[in-house]
Amino acid sequence: MPRAKAQRPKDSPGQADAADHAPEENAARKALWPRPARVAVLTATRAEYGLLRWLMRDIDQDPDLELQVCATGAHLAPEFGETWRNIEEDGFRIAARLPFPMGAGGRRDLALGMAACAQGAALAFDELKPDMLIALGDRYELLPVCGAALVMDIPVAHISGGDITEGAIDDQIRHAVTKLASLHFPGSAESAARLLQMGEAPERVILVGELGLDGFMRGPRLDRRALAKDLGLDEARPWALVTWHPETKASLEYNLRAAHDIMAALLKAPEWSAPGMPKGRLQCLVTYANADYGGREINAFMNAAASRHPHDILVRDNLGPVRYISMLHEAACMVGNSSSGIFESPTAKLPTLNIGDRQKGRFLTPNIVQCAPTQAAVLRGLATLQSPEFREKSNHAASPYGDGRASERVLNSLKFWLAPERIQELKRKPFVTLPAVLNSKEQRPFLSPL
Repeated sequence: MPRAKAQRPKDSPGQADAADHAPEENAARKALWPRPARVAVLTATRAEYGLLRWLMRDIDQDPDLELQVCATGAHLAPEFGETWRNIEEDGFRIAARLPFPMGAGGRRDLALGMAACAQGAALAFDELKPDMLIALGDRYELLPVCGAALVMDIPVAHISGGDITEGAIDDQIRHAVTKLASLHFPGSAESAARLLQMGEAPERVILVGELGLDGFMRGPRLDRRALAKDLGLDEARPWALVTWHPETKASLEYNLRAAHDIMAALLKAPEWSAPGMPKGRLQCLVTYANADYGGREINAFMNAAASRHPHDILVRDNLGPVRYISMLHEAACMVGNSSSGIFESPTAKLPTLNIGDRQKGRFLTPNIVQCAPTQAAVLRGLATLQSPEFREKSNHAASPYGDGRASERVLNSLKFWLAPERIQELKRKPFVTLPAVLNSKEQRPFLSPL
């Protein structure tokens, strides 16, 4: 099926070579805006921070920009590993901690937490006075923070908009943030086309690729022996990287039953036998579910399973970017419903079993097998991952999500739009109606005669 091409005007740099606009732009910017432009970056989880990490470093090292890290959500929660420490260990200063009390983690608790987060964002923005806010993805923490930015006249740049994930409330959140944002950095051509379909101005939709691939190209990696020692894994066994996040449109009972069936299948799976990997029974490295409704209960279940099967299941609340990327290269397979299985596994040529509906609607590359969250379906899926025909397809999987230079493209575009003469233009958001929709009787029943 041919891919849709996103439009991008020539005067809106998004490609890596756009930096050649250069000395004149920089001189004009400094004449009108003598201080560095202040760029706030919102991060709420370990996973999303791993995607933003290289962009944050590029912003931090650019003399024309000032990085303001705003941490919230699971980063601040002890039960999810207090992963704000990873941010500071990487050398970044956290400019603001936006409180997000999660209570018992129920739906009401998360809604109340969003209210507290909005208040924290308003106070932080009043003090920091950012010129732009960068938000990535579809976490519920984005709604209160981007909403506060909107009413405080701070333009929002949204990364990875236009995706589809029908099995989670993330879908509506992502599309809502699209309408709050003034600048868009989608990861694929299909996502860019959807943004245009939602009325976003073409010159503000810059196709950059997925930020997660930058870590593959730029970040360090541990070899298998060092990774095994660091994580307590058996170097002589094949490893499965397992993550099961809640499907937020499903019940808690459904999610816990799915977690049980997935782990039961992994424990019952036949010995792994595939070229380039150790042979034997899979050893499962489980990373924590996120802070969505049901995440705590899933994590408690996984910890209990690990205590019953200590040689076969290891649970870690947080791997950090280096160990996680290293694991993608050293694992025999990935199992679960993490978006990393969609975006990053093709680059690593990692056989991936995507389970359930959380990622429903996203494009599946040839290294990914889709299955239902039942024990029987997971066992069949694991068998498929080892078949010679599938391995051949997996080894030739090509990523549609870019070349690992997304951060560079985002940075170039940010500097273009942060010029003083353009930032005010960015705050005035147009809606672009697609003529093809208005002129099609099939697509406009609301305009038909009564």
